[in-house]
Amino acid sequence: MKMRFEKNGTEFSTDSPTLTAIDGAVDDLHSLTFMIIENERGDYIQCTGDHQTIIIEARFYSNGSFKHFVIGHHAMSKTWHYIQTKVGLITVLGHEKMSIDDVRDLFKHFCSQSEILPSYNKRNITKRFKQEFE
Repeated sequence: MKMRFEKNGTEFSTDSPTLTAIDGAVDDLHSLTFMIIENERGDYIQCTGDHQTIIIEARFYSNGSFKHFVIGHHAMSKTWHYIQTKVGLITVLGHEKMSIDDVRDLFKHFCSQSEILPSYNKRNITKRFKQEFE
């Protein structure tokens, strides 16, 4: 497992981060540009935002390809929201605006199981990324 994050324009990386180190980065999320946890296969979960509005995405590799998801709550919303983050403007559905507690739960679960908690929704946005490579 590897943790990467950017703070004040500098990227930091930690191999085999402890849950305490991950919690510390989550606590500091408001000052980070992004935070990523990556497993040995290259699958990852990432987030950006602040303590009020956080966007979480995940990518999973299999058979030479990948699937990329935006993570949200199961209570679906069809209302689009525009969120200004340190990486730019991001468009998400209302149920995809996540909290700091969601980040903690999802990142800890990913560290132990390399998957997304089934209590969350995954919106597949793979097509958006694959078009960039065609």
